Amino acid sequence: KRAIVGNEDRPLSATETLVSAFAGGAISGIVCGPLELTMIQQQRFGLNLIQTPTGIIRETGILGMTRGMLPAITREGIFTCGYLGVTPLLEKKISNNETFSSLPRPLVQFGCSMGAGFVASGLSHPADTIKTCMQGDIQQNTYTRALAGLR
Repeated sequence: KRAIVGNEDRPLSATETLVSAFAGGAISGIVCGPLELTMIQQQRFGLNLIQTPTGIIRETGILGMTRGMLPAITREGIFTCGYLGVTPLLEKKISNNETFSSLPRPLVQFGCSMGAGFVASGLSHPADTIKTCMQGDIQQNTYTRALAGLR
């Protein structure tokens, strides 16, 4: 929070909440991308945790470990924005509405998290599919670029 508002003592705005949630997810995508690439290649070839990335680097160079990174970053950013950004904003909006003020807080939280999660998973799914296609085709025989995953 301090990185966004500095020393001001105020809550984050809706935009700041969404942007910071997206950024947090996007940063996690930098870690998830190579780990998921390793997992997918392990599933294809049955190698261990050391042999798999070593084989990828041997075959494609060190940048081969970044295959599918942009879709992974996009997916993580969108999904995290949903559950860390949209959920609390939606909960606050509903809780402040007189029509829903008598509902138990856990019910409101559950409904908001389910709604936000449903939307976030739907919006992040195309990026996840593209990432998986790219990472399953490390040789780039079918999926040479991210946009090829849209076919």
